[in-house]
Amino acid sequence: FVPVLAAQKAGALSLKQREELPKMASQGLKNLKSLLGNDGGFKWFAPDSGEDVMMSAYVYRALSISKKMKQSPDEEILNQTRSYLYKALESTSDPFQKAYILFSLLEGGEVETSLIESLTGLVDKQGVYGKALTGLIFHSAGNIDKAKSVFKKALSESGVINGKKLPEDNTIEKDGVETLSALLLLSVRLNEEAISDTLSEELFNRRTDVGWKNSRDTGMAVLALAEKLEVFTEKLTPITLNIIVNGKEFKTVSAKPTEILSDKADWNFSISNLVKGENTIEIVKEKGGTVNSIISLQYINRSKSFSSIDRGIKVKREYFSVTAEDKNGKVNLNVKNSNSFKPGELVMVSLEIE
Repeated sequence: FVPVLAAQKAGALSLKQREELPKMASQGLKNLKSLLGNDGGFKWFAPDSGEDVMMSAYVYRALSISKKMKQSPDEEILNQTRSYLYKALESTSDPFQKAYILFSLLEGGEVETSLIESLTGLVDKQGVYGKALTGLIFHSAGNIDKAKSVFKKALSESGVINGKKLPEDNTIEKDGVETLSALLLLSVRLNEEAISDTLSEELFNRRTDVGWKNSRDTGMAVLALAEKLEVFTEKLTPITLNIIVNGKEFKTVSAKPTEILSDKADWNFSISNLVKGENTIEIVKEKGGTVNSIISLQYINRSKSFSSIDRGIKVKREYFSVTAEDKNGKVNLNVKNSNSFKPGELVMVSLEIE
C-alpha cells in the first residue's frame, strides 16, 4: 500500500483508487501486524521466519510515511520498532546497515546529531546506494554541503549520467532499482532537476510491465518518483501528443502536468479508419517535456458471426483456493477447487494443455 500512499501525495490516484484507499491501507496495516515480533522487529514476509533488521527499517519508514498521509498506524508499533532499530544500530558494524537504519529512522522523527556525524568517516566505505542514503541523511540534518559532496561521489561512481547501467544484484545494498531510487530522491531534494530527469528515465527503463521486479523495488521507486512529481510538476510545460493512424492525423490531445497525474489525461478513442490487414498507429510528442505513458490497443471483431481457429492446442484451466494452517509448528497447505475468490487470497491455477 506504500506506493499508493505515495501516489496519493503526488495527486496520481484515480477517483476509484481514492475511494478504496482507506480499505487498502487498513488491510495493508493488518498484514504488517501479523509479521511483528515480540521486541518490535518485523519478519521477512513470513510469520514463521525470524525478525530482520533491514525489513524492520523498511517497514518503519513505510509506517512513518503512512502516518504523514493521514493513514494512522498504531503508535505503539511505531515506538516499538523505533526502539528495536536503535538497538540494532548500536550492535551493527556494517556501514550500509547503519545508513539504511538511520535513513528510515529520520522518516519518523529526529535522530541524535552524533549518530549522523558518525557516518562521515564511513562514506568511502559505502557503495553507491550507501553513499546516496548517507547524502539523504546529511540533507535531512540540514548539512547541505555534505549532502552535495556525497551525492557527487555517488553519482560519479554509479556512471549513470554517462550512460552506464547499474548492475543487478540480489542483495539490497547492490539492488539497481533501489540505488537509482535513492539517487533520484537525493537529486530532487538537492534541486538537481536535470539530473533527476536522467535518473527518472533510467528508473523507468528498469520496469517490467507497469511495475518493477518486486513489491519492495516498486515501493522505493514510486516513492522517489512521487516526490519528484510533487516538487517539479508545476515547472513543467503542457504536453501535446499527435495520434497518427495509417499515415493520417487522427487526433491531437493536450494536457497540463497536473492533469496528467489525474483521470483527466486518461484518453480513450474509437478508431474508425482501420483497414483490413496491417495498421500503423503512431504517437508523436509535439510539445512538452518527457512523457512516461501506458498505451494499450484493443481490437474487437464485431462481425455478425465468426468461428474460432483450431490451432491444434486446447487449454483447460482450473482454479484452486490455497490456505495455510499451523499444526504443531508445521505449516500445512490446503488446496480446494474454487471459482470464487476474495481480494488477498492465494490462488493456484492449473493449466492442462492438449
